[in-house]
Amino acid sequence: RNIIINGAMQVAQRGTSDTGVTTSTFLLDRFHNVISGLGTWTLSQSTTAPDGFATSHKLECTTKNDTPSSGHFFQFKHRIEGQNLQQLKYGTSSAETITISFYVRSNKTGTYNLELLQPDASNRHRSASYTINSADTWEQKVITFTGDTSGVINNDNGEGMQVNWWLGSGS
Repeated sequence: RNIIINGAMQVAQRGTSDTGVTTSTFLLDRFHNVISGLGTWTLSQSTTAPDGFATSHKLECTTKNDTPSSGHFFQFKHRIEGQNLQQLKYGTSSAETITISFYVRSNKTGTYNLELLQPDASNRHRSASYTINSADTWEQKVITFTGDTSGVINNDNGEGMQVNWWLGSGS
C-alpha cells in the first residue's frame, strides 16, 4: 500500500505559495523543502500536473547561485513515521522491497538522486539515481529498493524514514 501521505500535493494548510525562499520551509503538507545556500526560490501548489492529478508542488528558482560550495544543497523531503512502516518488516529476514514511483517535470534535463534515510538505523541511507530525459515534460520515475534486513525501524511516531529527492548540491 502507499505509504506517502499527500503525494498528490492536494493538501496545503500553510498556504499555496511562498516567495523569496532561501532557507528550509514547509509549504504543502508532509513535504519539507530543505534549502541551504542554493539560491532564492518561489514555491507553490500548481495546477500544472501530470494526467490524473489536479496539483503538483512547483519549485521555481528565481535567483540562482552560480558558485555553489560544499555546504550548499536543495532537498525535497518526505518524512514517514515508524509506525506507518512496520509492514516493511525492516530489520528482519522477511524485509519487504519498497518501490517509489513519482512524476517529475523540470526545465533542466540530467541525473538526480533519490535517497531513503533511516534515522532509527543510525541514519542508514541508500540512494538511486534517475534521469530527467526531456525538458518541460512530465515523466514518471519508478525506483525499487530491496528490503533492509539489518536496519530496524522503530514502531513509534518518531521519524522512521525520510524519502529525499536531492535537487541540487555544491561540491
